[in-house]
Amino acid sequence: WVARRSFGSATPRDMTQSAERARLLGEGRANSPRSNDRLKQAQQVFADTEELGMGILGDLRSQRETIERSKNRLTSADLDLDRGTAFLKSMARRAQANKVITMAIAIGALFMVIGLLFWHTTDQDIEPAHALNDAAGTVHPSTSEATMAQPAGGP
Repeated sequence: WVARRSFGSATPRDMTQSAERARLLGEGRANSPRSNDRLKQAQQVFADTEELGMGILGDLRSQRETIERSKNRLTSADLDLDRGTAFLKSMARRAQANKVITMAIAIGALFMVIGLLFWHTTDQDIEPAHALNDAAGTVHPSTSEATMAQPAGGP
């Protein structure tokens, strides 16, 4: 069995529910301005936080670009240093080779001077070839006619 309610009649229970609804609706309307204010404050805090976040993201983007430029400059400087190091090593090798060549030339020149001195001193110890030829009676082109007229044994 189902009891039917008519729209015109209200039971005490219905009246209590209706009063409760009216009370809650009244409280809701009374709390509505405060809720709206809190909602507006929350929206303002959100907007401020979003603006602050956007500013921080912009700063971070700028800092990232600065770091990338610095990294590129350091990479370029590193390559230049490597190239300079290789060039200096090449110069050091060439300087060492030039030193060795200079020392070889100096030692060669020293041996030539020693050889010339040795040859000069040994050449003076041997009698000249024209003196031996004069003793044998041959005429040397550098001798004068007066010495040729004299016999080899002397007067």
